[in-house]
Amino acid sequence: MTPPDRRRVLLIAFAYAEGAGSEPGVGFTTAAALAEHFDVTVVTDQAWPGTSPDPEPVPGRPHVVRMGPSRWPASWNPWTAQWRLELYYYAWLRTMARRLPTLIRESGAELVQHVTYVRYWMPSAIDTAGRPFIWGPVGGGESVSDDLLRTSPPHVRRPEQFRSAIRAVFERDPALARTAEAASIGLAATPETAARMRRLTNAPIRVQPGVSLSRETVTHLAGLAAPPDGPVRFLSMGRLLHWKGFDLALEALARSRHRDSSLWMVGDGPERARLEADAARLGLGDRVRFLGWLDRPRTLSLLAEGHVLLHPSLHDSGGMVCLEAMAASRPVICLEGNGPAYLCGESALTIPMSSRSATIEGLAEAMDRLCDDRAELLERGRRGQAHVAGTHTAERRLADLLDAYKGLLAESGVSLGASG
Repeated sequence: MTPPDRRRVLLIAFAYAEGAGSEPGVGFTTAAALAEHFDVTVVTDQAWPGTSPDPEPVPGRPHVVRMGPSRWPASWNPWTAQWRLELYYYAWLRTMARRLPTLIRESGAELVQHVTYVRYWMPSAIDTAGRPFIWGPVGGGESVSDDLLRTSPPHVRRPEQFRSAIRAVFERDPALARTAEAASIGLAATPETAARMRRLTNAPIRVQPGVSLSRETVTHLAGLAAPPDGPVRFLSMGRLLHWKGFDLALEALARSRHRDSSLWMVGDGPERARLEADAARLGLGDRVRFLGWLDRPRTLSLLAEGHVLLHPSLHDSGGMVCLEAMAASRPVICLEGNGPAYLCGESALTIPMSSRSATIEGLAEAMDRLCDDRAELLERGRRGQAHVAGTHTAERRLADLLDAYKGLLAESGVSLGASG
């Protein structure tokens, strides 16, 4: 039986999977953390693995409701192409919005929150049946600078131009306008996203990242060995996609004065063949290792074998790997105007996004700076570790979210009670 002082919330988490990283992991960990304080219902897509729906709510555990979009062609597998996935997600959101009032009534939810995907430019809840609605944390407001975009090769420039155009179109979607109007508060993952959300809604906007590390993960990574002696080894981790900027990392390594430094790249994706060809063209030889996809425990343990995380993503609303690197006392090199730069604060070396050549030169100079000065490398690592432990733990993020919940429920005439 549900205790009388446990309130009910409904989370919109299209991406939701236990034990996963990226957005499915954000969906699951958010729901699991909130389930310690509330009775949580999660509405998610039918395709995500890892958690089976319970036929009835179980106290202390999120109750999962799975659904698919209506009127979706059965022969169109959305996971085979990005454009299909975008259409599928939009169709799912519209189906969810139509069903949401019924889901709220059936679950008894007193508050609704959108969690994943973290895209401010896609609609979400429209009619929350008078319940407070937290829109976010969402991101997607980050952009490639005009100078960098203009000087990038076609395989980078064209999809980024398409992304900007699609985002502009969706910003004019009446369904997004209704989402913005329904929002009681907006949570933006980055300052860049906050600026774009403020153009859409009169609701108060807070900057609150969507990624964090559990206290256990922070403690585990803090216990990794100190950076090894010898030449500096840079690490880059993530899906091998054009917007991750790994081609910039290879170019910067080639320009570095320290010919004994190396780069290990963890991850796989459609850009791997192109990146391997770039490494060969640049004459990097055995200075670059493509390690492919590794499971999460192996990826985290690999941080002990490197010195610096090189993360030149062109636009990124989060950057979980940056938090993990900092927790392991490894400094981060990243680009300005991005989620990683905001997450890392002053512990990172952040490079302005100017022309492609100048951006690569800035990355190479930052790499050389840490190769030249091992004391600075270690000091930035220590500062990053302290920054994560004090600012980016899951417990701190949950406390911020509970503060927002308490205020909204109080305004709606609902008291949190003793459990809140």
